[in-house]
Amino acid sequence: MTEPIMTDTWTGTSMTLSGGVRQTVTAAEVVSEVARIPHGLLLTMRTTVWGYDRPEEFADRENLRKRIGAGEPLYYRLRFYQPGVVRIELLDAEGLATEKRNFFLAELTPLDFTVSAEDEFAVDIAFGDFRFHIEKGTRGRGYFRFSVLDADGNCHFETENQDDGMVLFNYPPGKRTDQATGASWFRESIALRPEEKIYGFGEKFHPLDKRNRDVRIWQTDAAGCLRDAAYKNIPFFLSSRRYGALFNSPRAMRFEVGSQDCSSIGADVFDDRVDYVLMPAHDLQSVLRDYAALTGQPTLPPRWSFGLWMSKCTYSSETELDEVVGKFREYDLPLTTMHIDTGWFDVIWLCDWQFNSERFPDPAAMVKRYRDDGLRISLWQLPYVNAGGAAHRNPAFDEGRDGGYFALDDAGEIYVARDQAKDTPLEGVIDFFNPTARRWYQSKIRALLEMGISAIKTDFGESAPCKAHYQHIDGADMHNLYPRLYNEAVWEVFQEGYAQQPITWARSATVGCQTMPVHWGGDPSALWPHLAGSLWGALSFGLSGGLFWSCDIGGFGGARQPDEELYTRWLQFGAFNSHMRVHGNMEREPWKFGETALAVFRKFTKLRYRLLPYLLSEAQYAVETMRPMMCAMPLAFPDDPICEGIGDQYMFGRALLIAPLLTAGGTRRVYLPAGTWFDFWSKEKISGGRYIN
Repeated sequence: MTEPIMTDTWTGTSMTLSGGVRQTVTAAEVVSEVARIPHGLLLTMRTTVWGYDRPEEFADRENLRKRIGAGEPLYYRLRFYQPGVVRIELLDAEGLATEKRNFFLAELTPLDFTVSAEDEFAVDIAFGDFRFHIEKGTRGRGYFRFSVLDADGNCHFETENQDDGMVLFNYPPGKRTDQATGASWFRESIALRPEEKIYGFGEKFHPLDKRNRDVRIWQTDAAGCLRDAAYKNIPFFLSSRRYGALFNSPRAMRFEVGSQDCSSIGADVFDDRVDYVLMPAHDLQSVLRDYAALTGQPTLPPRWSFGLWMSKCTYSSETELDEVVGKFREYDLPLTTMHIDTGWFDVIWLCDWQFNSERFPDPAAMVKRYRDDGLRISLWQLPYVNAGGAAHRNPAFDEGRDGGYFALDDAGEIYVARDQAKDTPLEGVIDFFNPTARRWYQSKIRALLEMGISAIKTDFGESAPCKAHYQHIDGADMHNLYPRLYNEAVWEVFQEGYAQQPITWARSATVGCQTMPVHWGGDPSALWPHLAGSLWGALSFGLSGGLFWSCDIGGFGGARQPDEELYTRWLQFGAFNSHMRVHGNMEREPWKFGETALAVFRKFTKLRYRLLPYLLSEAQYAVETMRPMMCAMPLAFPDDPICEGIGDQYMFGRALLIAPLLTAGGTRRVYLPAGTWFDFWSKEKISGGRYIN
């Protein structure tokens, strides 16, 4: 199978052939045969080959879609597993002959199922609390359909495959081939009802409901919190119809969520099959528990991590750290962790995992001194080992080059990638599938943990070049999978006994990230829209299985400091993240923003520390139930239809409703679900089921 065109920034398809057919689709249309296989059924699909062209270049619809003829059969493989899920694969004969390498799913336990009815038109399969209905397409309609129903007959899920003869650009499920390149991939089409909401896909910086959007699954240094580009792309979504779908491939994907056809979700998987696990359930919380059962149970972060983290890019000496800690004591401000970002090496940003000996003369003694004072130290690093320049050569680069630890280009030389956001070179991309390289990297982390470092910031991880060569894995698989391998390498060292409860501070993530907390929302600019984007990203991440999340209070980037109002509003929001960290590329210490900001900082950090028993209790509950600590309203109040569309407020644990101020001015509207509420500040009793200002 020829792969689609790949780039380090996005995987897509060429559409450059002039005239005639540009893409062919082998469309699965009718179930011609049903056979029993271990744990499920194999459906043989009769197909038709259609040719498609770009609609904007043609005035008459006859040129948009052309019937070419009958195609080779395709297959749906349905297998049923605990705790009541269906694994669905759409593939061709070549795919059927090979078992795809599994990167995401835990070992699956078969689930008993019963073919309860079958005739020439349909098949019914009972599994768990649900029924899988197969309409073969032989009843005169001419197209198959799958649906999943509960005991009351409510339909939770159905595929979409229809053609009324007038549809010009219908995208049926099947195999697609680009005629210019020969690249082929697979597409599934899932029905989307008019009232249905779709959530998830990772940390996405736009409103919660992804309807009418094209969603890409491709790890990217997003350089902010406003675009479709995202650091944490997770091929998993939730539907308000009470099901979830996890697409089991690390390859690039594109989901047209009602954007091209308002009645369907078109899922393009740039792989040799579509492979997804369908999780019907009685509520969305149960879907998330099933997701964890399939991809890994969540982990509880250490107790100390729920205190305040103070950082900027960057503190560069022990003396500077002492000055900041002294100011915190002087101004009566709580503090738990000091983070040192890119400034602890000989050359800022040139990561060699070694402290500069002049600015940090005895780092082990420094770490012990802070620990004795009740403070923790966290360190930044990254998985790309640049060589440095003439003035300072990075010894870690030479080690990695000589040991063969880095990704290679076609000529066998070290692959030089480009940072997707800054367009700067990224040399020495560590190959985490190379066991020797993995051990070498872990030796660097181990040395830091041995001196008492409490947390490792696993920055970056989104730019592994898909055209590079790695050991034991194709680059097209490696790109999206890289964040998981990178964070696992650090996590494994913590598990050697350096911490009772490990913690990483990760920017990038993929499927299963709930097993290795904590994650933060990347690099928002110090602007109001990025504050709103950060909130949307947090809640979207929570609806994708992420339980613990933080942000850069004050915003990370930009050419200027946040003003006092933006700084304090971001602080107030950050106080009600699962983890609270102040960070930015300029000064972020509260006394630098005026007396009002300092007073607000003191009030909200002290409030957070008073709430620590509540936070720790809710964190434990999150791990037990897969309910994120920052819980989106549709998940917290599943029976309230108004909450389905609310994405600018959330439940922080089970008792606190948080409504951040996301624009300058100081007022906003808040929705209170039905029940009795109390204003946290005034203790006023308020009846719910309405909006208040």
